[in-house]
Amino acid sequence: MNDNQTMDLIIVRQLPIIEEQLQSVSEEIRSRIEGIRAMDVTEDNYKEIKKYRADFRKLISELEARRIAVKKQVMQPYEAFEAIYKQYITDVYKPADTEISAKIKFIEDALKAQKITEAQEYSAEYAASLGIDFVTFPDVGIEVTMNVSRKRLREACKEYLDRVAEDLQLIKTQPHAAEILVEYKTSRNVSRAITLVNDRHARIEEELRNAQLHDAEADAMRAAEQKVDDAISAAEAEGPEAAEAFAPPAEIESAEEATPAKKYVVAFRYETADLESIRRIKAEMERNGTYEQL
Repeated sequence: MNDNQTMDLIIVRQLPIIEEQLQSVSEEIRSRIEGIRAMDVTEDNYKEIKKYRADFRKLISELEARRIAVKKQVMQPYEAFEAIYKQYITDVYKPADTEISAKIKFIEDALKAQKITEAQEYSAEYAASLGIDFVTFPDVGIEVTMNVSRKRLREACKEYLDRVAEDLQLIKTQPHAAEILVEYKTSRNVSRAITLVNDRHARIEEELRNAQLHDAEADAMRAAEQKVDDAISAAEAEGPEAAEAFAPPAEIESAEEATPAKKYVVAFRYETADLESIRRIKAEMERNGTYEQL
């Protein structure tokens, strides 16, 4: 059946003919309106103007009722035709179209599933040949549609796996390769994985250096304290008089009875990266005696 034959199936034999005399009615309404507009509304004539308005509203209401009646008369033949059209065309076509669409979808889903299976098998085989055991076909990120060919799916798998293989070779050349590989398997971004691990180790090394400096400072302080303790012990070994030099000074009753105290000299080298600790030791020496910087 060609297009011309289809058009011949539905023919309008005669268009609805509506006789109308609205133009003459409109002219009469316009004339009345102009007359009312020209009138001044006063207490004496406003009731008359209200009557004109009521007459206009009644006329319009009658015309509107007639319009609706004419519409129904015009629509009745079409509505009858539409009911017949629905019975013989729409109600036949729609169920058939739904059934055919379901069959088409079933076939397309089966074909796409077959493509996915073939792509998964190819991806697994090629990954095994490269020694890659953590990549699956969904990782490739290509959508399987009816338009994408099997060849394109294989190409996409190969491109992705080749890129992963290159990333793995780069990772092997890096320090902390095992840690980088763990991060890479999560992100699949080799630059991000390398940067993340290297930054982590840089922070760890900085913390270790800070801890070593702190330990060295503590060791130096303990060594200085030990030297002082050794000097005191040596002075005590010389006798009671020597030990008195480290005891609190006794109260002197008069200047004549005062005798100069024996002085001891202790020399040691103190090395630290903390200037503040040096300042504290210096201040302590200034309070308790004289010192000379070596």
